[in-house]
Amino acid sequence: MMSKSGGVSSSSSAAITDCVELGMVVAEEAEHARQRTFWGPDSLYKREIYWAAISGDWVKASSYNQAHPNWMRIPLTEDGDTALHMAVSMEQTNFVEKLIKLMSVEDMEILNVDGNTAFSLAAISGNLKIAKLLLHKNPGLVWIKGHKNMFPIELASSANQPLMASFLFERTSDEMHLHVSFQDIVRLFFLALTSSIYSKSFVYY
Repeated sequence: MMSKSGGVSSSSSAAITDCVELGMVVAEEAEHARQRTFWGPDSLYKREIYWAAISGDWVKASSYNQAHPNWMRIPLTEDGDTALHMAVSMEQTNFVEKLIKLMSVEDMEILNVDGNTAFSLAAISGNLKIAKLLLHKNPGLVWIKGHKNMFPIELASSANQPLMASFLFERTSDEMHLHVSFQDIVRLFFLALTSSIYSKSFVYY
């Protein structure tokens, strides 16, 4: 949005900044993969699972099912990334589909140090197929706030992912009043207006 003086408005500048920052949250997993610091003891097997997750090598990852049966739910890195975070970041759809079959709904709600679930990363990246896979098993993921205390729908919108934002509005509209505060509803209402996304849920608030 342009100001009357012809410059970029402060709200537009903030939106651009958010978009850049959110893009970096996902992009850094690819750009800095070789510099990742692995968390805690047994770093060797965590490194191997990490690389299996980002490359989509399910055979390698699942080979640890007996020796390390909790590999799918433990943080692999000092950033708190699990195998699901990494596979979602790198858009390894087949790996994600197989992985979540071994996970509980609670496992899918693990946050990394940025405060994001793997689903938040899917919202930021705009990968609808992965988002649908995750929500099929755990519909509650849409209500878990992530980076900068934003709902996944806000993360998608701020990351300039209109198709994802529209999809999430459809998924949240009927139950929004059950899960979010009035202040959050107001914030999401303005998000709908500024993003040109209509949701019937806002007619009542």
